[in-house]
Amino acid sequence: MKKGIAKRLLCYVALAGALVLGKGAVVNAATTTSEDVTDEAELSEVDYAIGMDFNVYNYGDEYTGINFSGNAPYYKLYINNVLFKSGQGNQWGGYFSHYDSISIKIGATYTFKAEVYDDTNKLVKSQTTSIKVNFPAFTGKGETKVEGTTYYDSEGHTTGFRKPYVTVHIPTKGYNSQLYEIYRAEGKATNPYIKVGDITAYGTIYYSDYSVEPGKKYFYKACPVSGTDEFVSTSVKGAMSSVLPITISGPSTEASLDYNVDGIRISAWNYTCASHFEIYRSTNAKKGYKLIATTSDTSYLDKDVKVGSTYYYKLKPVYYDVNTKKAYKGKFTEPLGAKLIIGCYSIYAKQISNTSVSVTWDKAANADSYEIWAKNESYAGDAYKKVGSTTGTKYVVRGLSKTDKYSFFVKAVKKSGGVEKYFVSGADYVDMGFHAVEYVFAAKRSSKLSADGKTLSITTTIQWDRVFGAKGYIIEAFDNNQNKLVTLKKIKKNSTTKFKITNVFNKNGKSKYEYVRVTAYKGKETKPGYDEYILKTFPAVKGLKIKKNSATSAVISWKKVSGAKEYSIYRNAPTGEMICLGTTASTKFVDKYFTPGVNYAYSVRCSNNDFGLYEADSSYVSYNHLLPAPTVKSVVNVSGKSAKVTWNKAAYATKYVIYRSTSKKGTYKKVATVTSDKTSYVDKKLTKGKTYYYKITVEAVNDAGIKVTSKASNVKSVKIKK
Repeated sequence: MKKGIAKRLLCYVALAGALVLGKGAVVNAATTTSEDVTDEAELSEVDYAIGMDFNVYNYGDEYTGINFSGNAPYYKLYINNVLFKSGQGNQWGGYFSHYDSISIKIGATYTFKAEVYDDTNKLVKSQTTSIKVNFPAFTGKGETKVEGTTYYDSEGHTTGFRKPYVTVHIPTKGYNSQLYEIYRAEGKATNPYIKVGDITAYGTIYYSDYSVEPGKKYFYKACPVSGTDEFVSTSVKGAMSSVLPITISGPSTEASLDYNVDGIRISAWNYTCASHFEIYRSTNAKKGYKLIATTSDTSYLDKDVKVGSTYYYKLKPVYYDVNTKKAYKGKFTEPLGAKLIIGCYSIYAKQISNTSVSVTWDKAANADSYEIWAKNESYAGDAYKKVGSTTGTKYVVRGLSKTDKYSFFVKAVKKSGGVEKYFVSGADYVDMGFHAVEYVFAAKRSSKLSADGKTLSITTTIQWDRVFGAKGYIIEAFDNNQNKLVTLKKIKKNSTTKFKITNVFNKNGKSKYEYVRVTAYKGKETKPGYDEYILKTFPAVKGLKIKKNSATSAVISWKKVSGAKEYSIYRNAPTGEMICLGTTASTKFVDKYFTPGVNYAYSVRCSNNDFGLYEADSSYVSYNHLLPAPTVKSVVNVSGKSAKVTWNKAAYATKYVIYRSTSKKGTYKKVATVTSDKTSYVDKKLTKGKTYYYKITVEAVNDAGIKVTSKASNVKSVKIKK
């Protein structure tokens, strides 16, 4: 020390080396050490006492707060021997202060070391604190379940069918973010477990395994891991969960029946990954079932039924693996029975005058006549009464009260052996009096982009059912500029049930109107409509068409919508999978990622984000791509009373079937079936001097696992001369 200076560095350092834990936290092996490593006689001369306060706080397991302050020329803070903070105290007494919050890995150990130094960089004081938060415990065994997801090939394309995947649910006690490793064994629970994924969970683990295969048994377990960060270089593992088994068997489904005007309809609920359904029928609930159809659609109409007979149906769902070409069948549904007496139908009732209602309905199969029944809903206890009968599908009920509410139904009548049998429709109702407009719809819509492209106008003609008890209607719209409902027009005739409104959109995404509402009025009394028609959508795309473009593609086309910036093309597979095929600024789109023999439904939506417009659906158009027929190139007579048939290779083919006849329009018999790698066949043992005619069909198994056959090819002939 310099002579003549009496100041000494004080050896006393006030330390608050404490570890404070958040509520509910568990800490293992926490230590706090403090050591004075300075010899007072060797201290450098300073004008203040060197000291520090060092505290570590744990917040909800995931975060740790660090409070490090004091007085010193220099200081350092290490986390797991990695330098985290360092610096100098200020010129006014060497003061420094830091508060930091760091994210920690649960299960890992963190050691915090704080140090202060004198002005010669000699260590004066150090303090060490360690923390470790326990892994969350597993609180139950959990469950596994097989579900279905859209199958995509390696290029991201799909024909619309599903593949199975497994969901694994394992509950844990933790409520904070925790990393888990998921392990899986195949065949037996004692076989080696391989890591298949990582997942961060908050309580229950929800993991989806998409790499499973049908027909195999899997076992799953989870393990919590700490993971790594800048301070933890080696991940620490906790205890494994219990093992969860699951077998990837066939798909599952449920079935329902309903009557149709043409027969009995069988519907399936595709719960998992069925590619197609086998439909079986019998006239006995317990035996005699025969396969009547195989379809990838989720419903099937059985028209081959007799009136008065009872039929029983069972469905078997089938998953077809497009990669292995194997089919996996699920279990039969429970038998469902139906007796077709009269086909089902629906009715519609509409008021046509102050005291009259028109009731219309669908024609019911096998019905001889119809009875119309009505009830006054305005009087408690009033019963349905027969008000008329007809052999047609329309009836006008007259003489009704112009202030009451009525409900109607129709009985279809079938006479058999002097006995009348009935099938009752559902009911529809009409409010004859003064009431609110119940439903507003767009009768017509159009759009127009301004010449400068800055504004877009959408004109909508709204329509509603006439309210005979009203004097007229008040048309209101929500004005975005005024932020309130404004009256656009007061219609003074209740027979006027249409109104045209134009909504203008700017490129800032703002429109003049948000929605329109129709209010019925009579004198000063008003009844606001139940339905608010939103005015912020494009008109639906019109003129949607789809046709075959090539052997393996189809082209979808539609009419241009003014102001539309792009169009999105959607496709529904029969299994219910809707996918977006893509977007385009054009009015055409080519689809080549389907499979033949399947009923697809297409729709197109237009949009323009510049104006903040929503998309609007077009109507759906169905398309079934038929398996293309081959073309017979030649048939020539070769040696040995033989004919060689040669054809072009056909798309999708798995087999070619060759047919032969002795006349062009005669009966053709199958003579051979060859694999898809063949494009020729030699037909032997023919008769010299005769002329033979040949044609070919293609067979394939589509992505639904269903066998499809093409139409026959062109016909070519040859006369056997040698």
